[in-house]
Amino acid sequence: MRIATLDAERLGLAPGRPWGPTQQRILRELQAAERARIFVLRLLAAAPRARAAIDRRLRSHGVSPRLRAAVLDDLERDGWIDDRRLAADRLDRLLADGPWGRTALQRRLVGGGVPQRVAIEALRRRSAQIDDVAGDRAWVDRARRARSDAAVRAVLRRRGLDAVRIADAMAARSPQSTPAASRRTAARR
Repeated sequence: MRIATLDAERLGLAPGRPWGPTQQRILRELQAAERARIFVLRLLAAAPRARAAIDRRLRSHGVSPRLRAAVLDDLERDGWIDDRRLAADRLDRLLADGPWGRTALQRRLVGGGVPQRVAIEALRRRSAQIDDVAGDRAWVDRARRARSDAAVRAVLRRRGLDAVRIADAMAARSPQSTPAASRRTAARR
């Protein structure tokens, strides 16, 4: 087995020194920490995750609370775990898909493991984008090309928009957003 120089110093290893139970215990702790770190890095390689979600996974694998905290602190300090960046990235993806209500966005973020205070902070930073009525109307125009008005309203309700905001978004109507069947009917008149 290879032992890093810093670990050898921590273990108290030196040529001619005996190997005792203290060194054995410290070595087991170092190995457990390395296994936990590798496990977390594999989780993060698959998908970005919040610190709380990673902590739950480590706990379910029987990692001690002290070791979990140490590994998570190290990875957070190294920039591998960043709840603020995770919240911002998730908000970007959700808002790119169309309008959302603030409460629904917060539920999505917190449900994904982002701490409540970080979710609220991220929503506050993006309030102009979240409350963008012109963006709502543009999304509704695009959505009407493939869906009926009732289906568009249902999507907006599921995304947590209130009745006033839905009515405002649905008020805009461009000729391009009218479904093909409706355009043919309008042309016959």
